Amino acid sequence: HSWGKQDAAATIKRQLQLLLPGAPIFLDVDDLESIDALEHHVSESAAMLVLLASVHYFTSPNCLREVGAAQQNGIPLILVHDADATKNSWPLAVLKATCPKAH
Repeated sequence: HSWGKQDAAATIKRQLQLLLPGAPIFLDVDDLESIDALEHHVSESAAMLVLLASVHYFTSPNCLREVGAAQQNGIPLILVHDADATKNSWPLAVLKATCPKAH
C-alpha cells in the first residue's frame, strides 16, 4: 500500500486475522522492523495483497520493490481495488493506465 491508504490496509489486515485465525498476516507498518528486510518478508509470503487505491502506489520505490520481489519469487499477487471515491480512491482505468509496463 502507499501511506495515504494505511487505514484501508489496516482494516484488510484485521479482517483477514478474523477470518484466518493463526495465519501470519504481514503489514509493513506493523511488522517490518527494517526496510532492508522488505524483499525477505515478501519472499516468505504465500500470497501478497496489493491495495490499488492511488496512482501513488506506482511511484513508490518501496511498493515497486514489494511487487518486484513477489514476481521474482513466484508469489501470487491479489489485487484489491478500493473504489470508494469519497476516500479519494482512483478509478480502475486510471490505475491500469498508470501501472508500469514491467509489472
